[in-house]
Amino acid sequence: MATAGKPLLARFSNLGEHLHSRTVPWTAAYQAFLEKPLLGFGPGSSYELFFQYILPESRSLWHQASYKHAHNQLLQTLQEGGLLGLAAYLMFWGCIYYCVVKTYQLYRDKPGTAYLVLGIGAGLACLQLHSFVSVAYRMVSVQLPMVVFAVLLAALWKNKRPAPLKAMPIQTGLLAALTLALAWTILQPTFSSFKEYAKAKTLPPMQRLDRLQQVKPRQLNIYSLYDRMAMELLQRDNDSALSTGALIEEAIPNYRALLYRQAVAYAQKGELEKAKLKAREYQQQDMYYMDNNKLLIRIAIKQQEPAFFLEQLIMLWASISIERPQEKLPAYLWQIKNLDSATIQHSAIKRIDQRSALTAMAIMGKASADSSHTQKQRNSRALAAILDIPNNEARYLVDYMAPVAAR
Repeated sequence: MATAGKPLLARFSNLGEHLHSRTVPWTAAYQAFLEKPLLGFGPGSSYELFFQYILPESRSLWHQASYKHAHNQLLQTLQEGGLLGLAAYLMFWGCIYYCVVKTYQLYRDKPGTAYLVLGIGAGLACLQLHSFVSVAYRMVSVQLPMVVFAVLLAALWKNKRPAPLKAMPIQTGLLAALTLALAWTILQPTFSSFKEYAKAKTLPPMQRLDRLQQVKPRQLNIYSLYDRMAMELLQRDNDSALSTGALIEEAIPNYRALLYRQAVAYAQKGELEKAKLKAREYQQQDMYYMDNNKLLIRIAIKQQEPAFFLEQLIMLWASISIERPQEKLPAYLWQIKNLDSATIQHSAIKRIDQRSALTAMAIMGKASADSSHTQKQRNSRALAAILDIPNNEARYLVDYMAPVAAR
């Protein structure tokens, strides 16, 4: 019996760590609600709001940096509809459960049907409880059982209290037709954009890029544009990438790693100051995105800025400690996770003088240019001596500087 219970207990052993996968979007949703508590930001705005209100240090809590909904229907209702939206939400569910209770009372003399009504109520309650930690009502996987339960409930109510059927007035039919036509007009561009992206994803990268560039930007959804921008960066078509980035920014500001990708485009064009501004802006949104930290280190090396280099070196080191928490890193690095840039910069300058920083910059510059095993060993030993750290810790920095990617 004890053996059989182990897998179940194991699921709860790391619950505290995985709870952050929910507290990250919950915090962003709550911060958005505080901005507009009465009316909210409007239906369907939760995806965009996440990128505006996510905390910069969230990656230190949980690796995921993109959520399509708040993973809590109450909070999502608050951020999209405010307190008035929450009142409507509570009234809706109050009516549902009122109907469940009344239908159960109608069938108390028929236990089998009464149990069916209780099952419908329990199913709706389970869906609602699940929505407090995961699913959203706009998901088809949630809408389908909710509609089935509601139809069953209505059918049971109608069966017990029959009423004479009346012919549907022509005005009602026209109104239904107009409603369907309006819904199709609104939703058709969305359906078309997803269909276009699904077709493009079946093609090899270069053909996919050609297809996505041939389609008018307004006919592409945010995922298609984001994918197109990544491929344009890989082809070093930086002007096209920046144009695509502008379209993404117009749709959803601060979308995912958009600012980082714009920084990469400017860096590949040789416009380092613009690249630095974009990368720094993204660092305020996501402090521990490793590729962004590496890009800023390379910019610091090219611009010969020792203080800025040291700041970003420690930020990279902190990012490594988050990605590889099992590794033993210097204690002072664990204390900087929630410090602002000025404090980090001050602590770095305090530890390493400018001459040592310049030498370390030269070593890290070699690390980003040459990733051979022999060169890595040389760079690691030299960096360890300059920073006064163990060789294996210096090797982490050298290893993480070697790859260059525009994810």
